[in-house]
Amino acid sequence: MKKRSRFLAFAPLAAFLAIAAQGGLARAQTSLGFTNGSFESGVSGAVSPFMSSTGWNTWLGPATSGSDYGVAKSSAPPEVAEDGSFYAFFHANQNITDCIGQELNTVVGQQYTVSFWWATDGPTSAQSTLLQVSWGPDFAASSSDVVVAPYQGTSATALPYQHTTVSFTALTAHPILAFHGFDATSDILLDNVTVTSATSAPASRPWHLVLLASLMSGAAFLILQRAERAERARAGVGSG
Repeated sequence: MKKRSRFLAFAPLAAFLAIAAQGGLARAQTSLGFTNGSFESGVSGAVSPFMSSTGWNTWLGPATSGSDYGVAKSSAPPEVAEDGSFYAFFHANQNITDCIGQELNTVVGQQYTVSFWWATDGPTSAQSTLLQVSWGPDFAASSSDVVVAPYQGTSATALPYQHTTVSFTALTAHPILAFHGFDATSDILLDNVTVTSATSAPASRPWHLVLLASLMSGAAFLILQRAERAERARAGVGSG
């Protein structure tokens, strides 16, 4: 029965590791200083402006002319969120981008992956539509920043959510992740933004915790089986 008690001692630890694995991504986001990637916090009503309560700053936004951007609540397709109930939208109509961003905490030289979903809620023209994501020290204000344009195209109809991932290398300890957009004919929608380290230390990766929890559970099960066989063998010798 002592072996069985050892198994019971393993069980809580295995359960704890499994729960910790589930929260691994959330902790990684927090350590980077990134927050509210699905735009669910700090907003109220059907349409809200970007405020400090959302976690997204507007250092270079709004556009100097034709600004129109914010956070909207899902209504009817195609004006719906990809994740949760809210999404960001860009609708500046003078070909000048509105901008939002967050300053992150990173390790210089380490690579990071930015994942996000974007869509449109109506027709677009390449001459009056642009979505950019930038990474660097100056909010895409200088050549030190890396700028990628996931969309600058023409479509006769609304585009459903598209998934985009971009990798960046941290050149400073506090780079700014920013999104810039305008769309004179419809809205560009942005949602479900995440930032993860592509070269994290093994201890911070959730799958390591899952594997460890599985191995500990298996080892505990084998210990219990062997203990039961030994008990049965001793009982047989005693009866003989």
